[in-house]
Amino acid sequence: MNISKFIIVIFINSLLLVVTNAVLPSCSSGSSINDPALAENAYLSDMKMIFSIGDTISAGFLANDLSSSSVNEYRGFSFVTGNETDAWTLNNFLAQTAPSISGGSANLLNGIRPVNTFYPLYDGFNGATNTTGNPITSPLNFVVSQAVGKHGQTYFDNEWKMVTVYLGLFKACTICRTVDFGVQTNSVYWASLFTDILNNVLEKFPSKTIINFVGLPKISQFKSTTPSTCSTYNQLQYTCPCLWSQSTSVLDQVISAANTGIRNSIINWSFDSDPSTSTIGLNYLPFLTNTVFPPTALSPIDCFHPNVDGQKLMTIGLWNNLRKSPITSVTTSTTLVCGAPYVPIYDPYASDLKKKKTTKQKKNYLI
Repeated sequence: MNISKFIIVIFINSLLLVVTNAVLPSCSSGSSINDPALAENAYLSDMKMIFSIGDTISAGFLANDLSSSSVNEYRGFSFVTGNETDAWTLNNFLAQTAPSISGGSANLLNGIRPVNTFYPLYDGFNGATNTTGNPITSPLNFVVSQAVGKHGQTYFDNEWKMVTVYLGLFKACTICRTVDFGVQTNSVYWASLFTDILNNVLEKFPSKTIINFVGLPKISQFKSTTPSTCSTYNQLQYTCPCLWSQSTSVLDQVISAANTGIRNSIINWSFDSDPSTSTIGLNYLPFLTNTVFPPTALSPIDCFHPNVDGQKLMTIGLWNNLRKSPITSVTTSTTLVCGAPYVPIYDPYASDLKKKKTTKQKKNYLI
């Protein structure tokens, strides 16, 4: 290929990409004075490493593409670990007041990534993969290996870590085609699934870790707003087959059961956790549960995966929930919670957890 043709190819490919974010605003996470011994005393500013366990949404799939002729991943825009300049991500906001934060992931245009394939030089501590849920052994092994390889085992063990888990959406999208179809609206089934995921995470992160489970948005919203071009791509790629074969009410019941299952798995864990000694904290973050993504926040290719603006919305919700704003939806007018007062990011006595602490007998949500 001669140089003129090469330039033309680059120019054409550049037209397939979405315009990226404006300058990142300043939003402090506070400052850490002492290294807290317990999870209930840990602040955002205490986090030294951040990790992401998720699916293709957390991988930034399609986040910056305009045409199905070029489909890629953009982990640099991923709402948790993305480190692309000026991208609205948890990593970039934390880096404003904690420059030593590690785990950031960079963009790598490589088409559709094979399952459980990672690129250590680009992925940071982002273990997202093309998965519907469990098992997550490979992603966990990867991110822990990345962190230990970068900092050493002692640092990994002794410094505060945050793991954000966003899984279950594609399980809900495909469960109607599996043997689990009959229990898709059963919250006990989902609680069992997320308990397994939680136990997998705890095995790799046994101490000094805040674990966030992100609640799922209603997938029915994508059924009602998806244009025909998107629905065609969505169906051909098997993105969310249940979207086209189940009613809106059933889809909503599936998501409701999944979110109840997430919450109950956390509540059940908390019965065996003593806040006065625990270095593990669990958060249920509901910022997506009532969020309706505007068309401008979704990929124009499948109208399902969040684009750069959609990842930005997710970052705002994630950040605000961590700052203890109890929002269950995010819109383009939602503002970031910035500045004082700063509070611990895990409250063992919040909402359902508070109720369980006053309950004399443990309630088993998994039976």
